[in-house]
Amino acid sequence: MSSTATMTSTSTCAADTRNRTRTPRPPVEAPLPPLVPPPWYASLPPIPFNRKKRRNSADEFDCNRRSLKEIRDQIPLHLFERNTPKALAYAARDLALAAALFALARRIDWLCAHPALQPFMNPMSSAVLRGACWLA
Repeated sequence: MSSTATMTSTSTCAADTRNRTRTPRPPVEAPLPPLVPPPWYASLPPIPFNRKKRRNSADEFDCNRRSLKEIRDQIPLHLFERNTPKALAYAARDLALAAALFALARRIDWLCAHPALQPFMNPMSSAVLRGACWLA
């Protein structure tokens, strides 16, 4: 009798497992670590957006409204006098300085590699001097 009892209990367990429907388990999704850390500003609170017109500093600036005539009246009269020789002297001075700088710029490479400077400079300092002269 004991052998039939064990058979029925075994067959009952086997029948229960066959007839039972399997419920699918939801997949376990572990959160993946971020590949890149969040930016530094991610922890800051959001800035509220204001749709009102913003005031510029130009809106707040209130200068003394003066006419062009009032401004010209404040300038001494001798500054309005035209002096052609003085203007031509300024133009000649500017042209002479431009010509001198152009002549020096054409000779930068020759001056930096001059034989008189070679005992005092190695090739690296000569290159640095040439680059500084071209930048100046």
